[in-house]
Amino acid sequence: MNLNNASENDFEQDVNILSYFSIILRYWWVVGPLTIIGAIVAYLFSQNIPPKYRASSRYEIIHNRAAQLSEDVEDRSI
Repeated sequence: MNLNNASENDFEQDVNILSYFSIILRYWWVVGPLTIIGAIVAYLFSQNIPPKYRASSRYEIIHNRAAQLSEDVEDRSI
């Protein structure tokens, strides 16, 4: 089949989301427990792995004497 001669209908496919939803509903007894089991396993796994990060912070408060002197000069000029 040559791509130049192909009609638009050959490339278009209608996706019916309702049909996928009906399949999921039909097999809810498989999908539901597998989802719950997968969530529990993922939670337990994430709780048991050691953290691979380290964070630290440091902040200093430096008293700026130049700013204090300029404030005192402005106060005296009033």
